[in-house]
Amino acid sequence: MTPDTGTYTLRRGEHSFGPYTAAEVAAYLATGNIVPSDALFDHDAQQWITVQALLARHGTVPGAMSNGPAAHPMPPVAPAGAPPGFDPAMSFPGAEPPGSRRSDAVTALIMGLLAMVCCGPLFGVLAIVFGLRGMKDPINRGMAIAGFVLGIVGVVVGTLGTLFYLLAAIL
Repeated sequence: MTPDTGTYTLRRGEHSFGPYTAAEVAAYLATGNIVPSDALFDHDAQQWITVQALLARHGTVPGAMSNGPAAHPMPPVAPAGAPPGFDPAMSFPGAEPPGSRRSDAVTALIMGLLAMVCCGPLFGVLAIVFGLRGMKDPINRGMAIAGFVLGIVGVVVGTLGTLFYLLAAIL
């Protein structure tokens, strides 16, 4: 395998692993932790590729490198440190790179904080919308949830404040 300075992230189900170098990908393939059909996100090219395509890019045949996952299919094992409930048989081609919803999570948190400080229901609604979108990314889910909750509180506080202001003006 030729030297490769690129980094690749493996994604299975809702879990992301990596980033790995091409040499690490080949090593995991040799141990059976990954299979040639697993999807990797190529951070340099900003696209999804399979392990097999990565190895073909470097002129390596998966069956020769791995002592058999290509010739003798075997179930992959979970990588070290995999979370409970990890299903190594699940892989998906991936539509978005890992962490791609970070801007939604950050926007949700900022809008949620503005909703709390300014008591603005508009900021709260924006925080809720961006929070829901940001929760789809497991990497930044916590930040999106925080923005979502702050948005809900901001909408409630802002609406109650507006109602009390209107009632005070009428009476």
